[in-house]
Amino acid sequence: MGERFLCGVLGLFLLIGCSQPAAPVASVGLPDPESPGAKSMKAVCSQCHGVPQPTSHIAKDWSNIVARMNDHRVMLAMKPISDEQRVIILDYLQKHAGQS
Repeated sequence: MGERFLCGVLGLFLLIGCSQPAAPVASVGLPDPESPGAKSMKAVCSQCHGVPQPTSHIAKDWSNIVARMNDHRVMLAMKPISDEQRVIILDYLQKHAGQS
């Protein structure tokens, strides 16, 4: 019962967070802000939270993070990230990722 309760609470928090209209997110600080990758990130990521800095993770970690965010979108009945957008975003994040 404890695990189900915790999952329910987490799901509720995610639902509440993504049900609110996202405030405009500035591209200040994003590398190459006019690139297709930066633009795709702003369009997709800002639907639930602020746009992350690519340097906040190392390149090898971004693949799992993008997959997890896509899973959250599906769980919240949002449109999944298209394969094309996923590749563009992941390439951008890995190109500008932090160093280990």
